[in-house]
Amino acid sequence: MRLIVLMMVALVVAGCDTAPKPSVKVKIVGDSYCKIGEKWKWDIKDTKPTIAQARRVNAKYDRICNSRKKTKS
Repeated sequence: MRLIVLMMVALVVAGCDTAPKPSVKVKIVGDSYCKIGEKWKWDIKDTKPTIAQARRVNAKYDRICNSRKKTKS
């Protein structure tokens, strides 16, 4: 019985980390968020946490994309 258990453990351990790891190249484009993202819309009927989350996302969008609308003086 011990021999069978030892053989099973040896097979499991031998199979660990022997497969070649795939190589993936990723190109990170800094302005892609501004190209594909948009501001979140919320409704007055939404919950306070939902509205707060939408406002945080919109603030991040404004900060990153510099898309704040200037108020007219």
